[in-house]
Amino acid sequence: MEFKNGPISVFRLIWLSLSTANQAFGSALFMFFLIFVFFGLMGVIIFLSHYISPNLPIILQIVNGLVSFFISLIIPLALIQIIASKAEKTGMTAFDSLTSSVIPAFYYIASALIVGIPCFVVLLAALFSKSAIIMVAVYVAIFFGALPFMFVQQALVLRQNGPIEALKYSWELGCTFYGRILLNFFGALGIVLIVILGSFCVIKLVLPQLAQQVQALANVPQQMLPFMLMGLVSQASKPILICGGIILAALYFYVFLSANAFMTIMFLNLDYSMRGVKNRELDGMPDQHFVPVQPVVAPTPTPEIHQHLGVNKSSVQAEDNPETTSRHLNQVYNAQEHLDRAIDQEEDRMPTILFDDDMLKQLAENEKQMKERAERKSQEQEDDGQKTIKMSDKPL
Repeated sequence: MEFKNGPISVFRLIWLSLSTANQAFGSALFMFFLIFVFFGLMGVIIFLSHYISPNLPIILQIVNGLVSFFISLIIPLALIQIIASKAEKTGMTAFDSLTSSVIPAFYYIASALIVGIPCFVVLLAALFSKSAIIMVAVYVAIFFGALPFMFVQQALVLRQNGPIEALKYSWELGCTFYGRILLNFFGALGIVLIVILGSFCVIKLVLPQLAQQVQALANVPQQMLPFMLMGLVSQASKPILICGGIILAALYFYVFLSANAFMTIMFLNLDYSMRGVKNRELDGMPDQHFVPVQPVVAPTPTPEIHQHLGVNKSSVQAEDNPETTSRHLNQVYNAQEHLDRAIDQEEDRMPTILFDDDMLKQLAENEKQMKERAERKSQEQEDDGQKTIKMSDKPL
């Protein structure tokens, strides 16, 4: 995920777009398969509705048209999510991308109307002017003026913004990195033109006959071009036509997916760059806006608490098993220094594990010391008993 680490070059952006489109090819193809199955079911329902009512197919065809228009809005939003999931390794499925694009599709209609109505009014005024210079100037102004709104779809599905928030964020992102966006676009366009011209030169050297046919098609008038293509197709065999059709369809789909990947990865790169700019702005804020977090300090036991604990300790030691009780009490009292040490450390899991290991070591050491004290005490009692017996044998 190189796009998270700052600006990337146009060549790297194109390479990431091609590789991401390659990874998303299967998921995107499965998504179109689901859409094809859905429209197939709609066709079957419309066909069967002829046997129910003569007016029902007309109603269902109107509904089918509205659904087709809505799905045409969902498809680019779902493709954006699939491409972003492959780029960021999130693992979103094709079905999830379709279902999660339903609400953003309504938002996209609202945002498109907000931006499209003013542009349509300006274009209509340019048409009524009947001036070619004015129309060209209006088209150029709309292109460069509406360029910051090119990331509205990405903001709707990837940032989960509403229509107004998506327009604002796309405008902010486009205005902040306006020069980089233009550089990426014109750089990608130049690279594509170079690849097309280079491919034609290679074909002309390797397959001169094919190059002559392509050049002849380029010189044919536009009205005669379909007839020329039908004549070339009729001369080819069926296996070649089937393989060629599959290859052309896959190539067209891959180019379409790569163009969407180019836009999506550029948005992700600019989005992470925008977050870095905002973080740097927050780091440069004055100190009076910074509210320090007060550290947690363990309460210091007062002399009254020590006295109370000492009384409880002496009273508990007077029970039937004073050795075991005293050992547990000493473990609890000596654990305070380990608790103070843990509070000074960072509040994560590793210091807690180290604290537990130190605690176990200290408890084992305390238990060993208590056993040694008990042995010494029993030894002293035995020595005192023997001395008392010897003193009783002396004559008065």
